[in-house]
Amino acid sequence: MTTKCILIVGGDSFLGKTLTTHLFALGHSVTTTTRQKEQVGPNKIYVDLAQLPNQIPVGFDVCILLAGIWNYQECESSPLAWTVNVDNMQLFAGQLLKSNSHVTFVSSNTVFGGHRPWCNEDDPHTPAFAYAKHKAAGESAILKTAAAGSAEDRLSIVRLTKILGVETSPIPSWLDDFAAGKPVTPFSDLIFSPVSIEFAAKGVAQIALSELHGNFHLSGKENIDYFRFAINLAENFGFDPSIIIPITSTEAGISIPFLPAYSGLGMNRTQSMVGISPQPLVDVMNDLLNQYKSGTTS
Repeated sequence: MTTKCILIVGGDSFLGKTLTTHLFALGHSVTTTTRQKEQVGPNKIYVDLAQLPNQIPVGFDVCILLAGIWNYQECESSPLAWTVNVDNMQLFAGQLLKSNSHVTFVSSNTVFGGHRPWCNEDDPHTPAFAYAKHKAAGESAILKTAAAGSAEDRLSIVRLTKILGVETSPIPSWLDDFAAGKPVTPFSDLIFSPVSIEFAAKGVAQIALSELHGNFHLSGKENIDYFRFAINLAENFGFDPSIIIPITSTEAGISIPFLPAYSGLGMNRTQSMVGISPQPLVDVMNDLLNQYKSGTTS
């Protein structure tokens, strides 16, 4: 295996930390970025996409763009979110492409709107809320920049469904309530297609290291609501699922901006070109249980 020099933009993120560990374990040279100046060190450099122009890092074989504003409410209310997620992301990605790096931009299943089942990699976008519109616009802007610089063959876009670790909300509170025998009330109207943090990190790494171009997907194999997921979680962790009581977000008085009918992504191109298949729910559960038993958090 050829050792590569890799930059992860957003290395302090949930996915970034696990991805960094995985790439180091594979023997690659990894540099991450941080917005915390006190965290800067030999393998960690300062980049704040809210304050470009920064000095654009160069000399990397592969750059993976994870940074951005991911909070749904902040995307709705803050003009800065568009600046970070679209305008400055486009500028930053363009400079990396000019430096001859291969760029992998990490995006989201939300760009498809959630009303069509198993959208494949090149299906049209129909984003329905602010965060999804940011990711769709970010994709389009970076693609436009790559095309203008004849660099399309050095750009890949990876869309993911919901990433879970054992510390991902609401799993910790559910596990505490399971252990205490307290009722758990998951939403039966909130559908997702979960993947484990391990699956997501290994998949992004494999796609980025392949230096293939185009669109790729990393998805769970099942669309499942939070009620059925909670039952699976309880059973796999050895708790009594009879204490789980389904409710809807409407009944709970909570407004959720993304309530998809379908969350899972089609992976036809990804399976064909990279050999990665959707992650079955049983494998998600096994990864969560292994994290729980080992005391590992992401």
